[in-house]
Amino acid sequence: MEEINSENSLAFGPFCDREFLAITDILGCDQVNEDRLNSFSYKRDYKYVILCWNPDAPRYNDVVKVIESVCPNAYLIVWDDVDNANLIKCYKPPRIIFKRELLPNSDKGDYKAPIYCLPKTSPVFTHIKRRTFSVSFIMGRTDAVVKENKTMRNIIHEELLAIKKDDWCILLDPGMPYENYIDSLQRSKISINVYGGGTDCIRFWEILACNTCMISPPQKIIYNNPIPEDCYATLVVGSLNNTIQGLLENDRWKNIATKGHKAFIANHTIEKRAAFIKAKIKETV
Repeated sequence: MEEINSENSLAFGPFCDREFLAITDILGCDQVNEDRLNSFSYKRDYKYVILCWNPDAPRYNDVVKVIESVCPNAYLIVWDDVDNANLIKCYKPPRIIFKRELLPNSDKGDYKAPIYCLPKTSPVFTHIKRRTFSVSFIMGRTDAVVKENKTMRNIIHEELLAIKKDDWCILLDPGMPYENYIDSLQRSKISINVYGGGTDCIRFWEILACNTCMISPPQKIIYNNPIPEDCYATLVVGSLNNTIQGLLENDRWKNIATKGHKAFIANHTIEKRAAFIKAKIKETV
């Protein structure tokens, strides 16, 4: 499979064949660059073009038109990566839609294409680290206001600061390099996930991938092989201290971390996501 890549995109590399072309970062460009598209071996007769729909892409329809001109016979498949449970309208209806945030009540509009939920995922982090942090909370800011001009992340951040211990790592909007962020997750016994502007969060998957015990609100999205709720501790605002102490007591966090990591490995690695995409395309188109 050939890929025009982005570090923030789902990695499609595990397809390992030449039927698929994945375009995953062109939507961030200020201008649609047809020469750039042509440089990626478009003379090959691709059967499927997978277009990752970036939420910051006002020129999506222009990109689709360029794809049509260069790959006129390919089936268009869209991965809608927007922080929104509803689907955004597009110029040319795709043959299949993979939607990152799909809820039971999502507005699917008049799309006739099959729609499958495809949440975020994460690489698997296998190297062992000494657990120097009992608890970590490392989150970016979000505009999703909950009450009194505060986001849920702000509310949880304030609650944690009021009960913080010396071996806790509590950072809101840290601006740290990705490798340092992952290192901090791996060094944590417990890490806390809070959703931002949507209903799926990359940190949910990264914490599981790091074999770290997670505290998180329950998931609302509907997808294949959901992570069981006994694979993480449920976040309850105002009760974090009790939840954390209960997990640290008798190292209960270890059992939950192991369960969560096994559930992630079984069904939600990059390779498993790629296999799911390919299987759904083959059975639908």
